[in-house]
Amino acid sequence: MGAGPAGAAVAILLAEHGSTWSLLDRAALPRPKICGEYLSPEAVRLLDRLGVLKTLDAGGAAALAGMRITAPDGTSVVGRYRPLGAFRPYRQRHGRHPRDARGALAERLRGLPLELREQTRVSDVLVEGGQVVGLRARGRAQDALEVARAVIVGADGRHSVVAERLGCRRPHALQRLALVTYVRGVADCRELGEIFVDPPDYAILNPLAADRVTSPSCAAATRAVERAAGGLHDGAQCATSAPGPTLDGAERVPGPWVGPLAHRVVPAARRRRAARG
Repeated sequence: MGAGPAGAAVAILLAEHGSTWSLLDRAALPRPKICGEYLSPEAVRLLDRLGVLKTLDAGGAAALAGMRITAPDGTSVVGRYRPLGAFRPYRQRHGRHPRDARGALAERLRGLPLELREQTRVSDVLVEGGQVVGLRARGRAQDALEVARAVIVGADGRHSVVAERLGCRRPHALQRLALVTYVRGVADCRELGEIFVDPPDYAILNPLAADRVTSPSCAAATRAVERAAGGLHDGAQCATSAPGPTLDGAERVPGPWVGPLAHRVVPAARRRRAARG
């Protein structure tokens, strides 16, 4: 269950080996998600293995040579994607809107011999004799479903029903929020992605295209709310006090997002029948 990047990758690889799978997701694909909006060289390798890299290339993904990390006092270090010992980067990293990668994965899934159920919300796991044997869900028309399977893979994110029902999710108060916006007209943000650290917070600038930069940031929940309420995104301001490329005069592109970060989980007790992804 779960047709995001993790669930889609599992389904694609298993379907290629002839396995029969049902893939359930509560949303219509592709679905939006808070993300840093870039792909590492190894992610590019994996997307090529999954058969979707050519789709991303055709969409004009921005190639990036590395990352620059800047501390609050202005000290910075640049890391470039290059061969190091036995490691060989797989082409270059891509700056890319997350909907593009998830959309390409969704289309790949639709072309495979598997059952893909979108807008299907899982409500419980079915347990017999101490083993997970299936799922209980409701389809897009609110029709009740029971899906019996020998193996259940829970790749359903921070609100995982599998993790909840198996007692794997640790309750904890919301501590951190991620905020994302898009801007045009940012100078000096083309070849490298930028990370500005101001512990415990950080902000990122990633070029997505010739005229667009994404600006995701992560902050403690109370500070993130204060910044959002204070016009952080409307003013296209960097989320930390670390110095870096100025956003003065940049134009905000509609579409800011705010979202919580992941829950902590513990290993599943019934490992033979459920995997949490």
